[in-house]
Amino acid sequence: MGSIRPLPFGHPNKFLVLLGRHCSTQNLVAQTVYILQRRVHNGSKLITRKTKERLYHTVIRPIVVYGSECWVLTENIKQKLLVFERRSLRIIFGPTQKTNGEWRQKTNEVLEKLINHENIVRHIKSKRLSWVGHVERMPDERVVKSIYKWKSHAARPKGRPR
Repeated sequence: MGSIRPLPFGHPNKFLVLLGRHCSTQNLVAQTVYILQRRVHNGSKLITRKTKERLYHTVIRPIVVYGSECWVLTENIKQKLLVFERRSLRIIFGPTQKTNGEWRQKTNEVLEKLINHENIVRHIKSKRLSWVGHVERMPDERVVKSIYKWKSHAARPKGRPR
């Protein structure tokens, strides 16, 4: 039975340099996401599609949706998130070959089927529901719960503020 060999790089910065770009500590998260998307996902045959999918779901998507429980999801923001997700998934799953030998990108419907209709907007909505459940289970003395249950007793004046 073989043993697990240590990786050839010890420090994380050496790993990032091996990927082709040295990152500063100021913007490490954003640059790491960029590196993962561009260097690892783009046509790399060294990493399987399943591993790329796991990297997307465990590293990239959590960074993108961090704090999304309190976002106001406008249609514009939803569209931008879906475009980002589809672009990442097209990189991961690659093109499809037609019967005549032509290559084309996967359609949005095919991508939805591949991820079992669990897109990034549905992920954000499920995170919101879990947060509401968390707040509901809090004791009434907590500040978050008191703000959640607060009701205004004053009516706003009619018309434009002057």
